[in-house]
Amino acid sequence: MSFSRCQCDYTELAPVLTGSAVGAYAYGVASAQSVDAADIALLFDEIDKKEIPLLYRLLPKEEAAETFSYLSRDMQKTLINTLTDRELRAVMDDIFLDDTVDMIEEMPANVVARILRNTDEHTRKMINQVL
Repeated sequence: MSFSRCQCDYTELAPVLTGSAVGAYAYGVASAQSVDAADIALLFDEIDKKEIPLLYRLLPKEEAAETFSYLSRDMQKTLINTLTDRELRAVMDDIFLDDTVDMIEEMPANVVARILRNTDEHTRKMINQVL
């Protein structure tokens, strides 16, 4: 397991990642309060795909939205398909417009439709102006 792009030391966290995502999150919060969203997104790449929605739901709201922006498009697509409409709306409300536009440009039509359904009217108008 490699965290070479991370700015923090995950040598103690790595063994926990072989367990559950919940354990990794609990350990990470307890031992690395200053982990930034980009590093959390890198951790998601190392965790079993089935556990990612659970781990994502455990993140504080602001941290979750920022982390979402750093996730790969495939990971974002997976989360969009597993989050409830209310959870997706909360993410869409908290991410920057340019991140939303970048994401929409690379997603399949069914995912784009779900994203747009879960954004407010003002944001949809702004997205259309940018696109």
